[in-house]
Amino acid sequence: MDRRTRTLFDFIFQNRPETILEVGCGEGIALHYANPAQYVGVDTSFARLRFASTHHRGRSFVQGNGISLPFCSERFDLVFCNGTLHHLPKSQVFLFIEEMRRICKKGGWVAIIEPNVYNPSSLLLAVLRKPERGILHCKSKTFLDYFETLGMNHEVKLSYDGTFSLMNLLTHFLRKRRFVNAPWFNKLWERIDWVLYRTIPRKFWSNIMIMTKK
Repeated sequence: MDRRTRTLFDFIFQNRPETILEVGCGEGIALHYANPAQYVGVDTSFARLRFASTHHRGRSFVQGNGISLPFCSERFDLVFCNGTLHHLPKSQVFLFIEEMRRICKKGGWVAIIEPNVYNPSSLLLAVLRKPERGILHCKSKTFLDYFETLGMNHEVKLSYDGTFSLMNLLTHFLRKRRFVNAPWFNKLWERIDWVLYRTIPRKFWSNIMIMTKK
């Protein structure tokens, strides 16, 4: 799981931005994979922000809403969100991305990572868990259309990562079962994952990753 997560963040941090804003930062997981000169995390959950500030001292965490961010325009080199948009009502997704564009510097990047509805495990998760139902709207074409409407389609980087992510399902439904963390189970899944990576077409992988330049 750590290897897969590192691949996601390596993609969006590839331009080595100095100033980063993460919208929907949660516990600040991204800071395990990047060390920018300036990082600001925004989330609606005070409990998650308190946890993040305790474990990442010297970084800034702000409670706020992604639809109306408390920052001036064109402030950050990179503005990104990871697994946040599918938790919003479909009517708010475009407004969320538009606000990310506003605070991104000219020549900076806006990036999103979201589950891919065409991946079997993502689709199954959307069907079984109501809070994940927004995955049904997570299509690369939908996001690319949003960026095009905002005039951010001149330089776009699109990629996919993650196979049939059984581990994601297990962490949602069986995370309290001991075998999920057992070394034998992780080795078994690593072998299965290795095979799936080489057989499943990339467009069906579990995560959509899009970066677009302002």
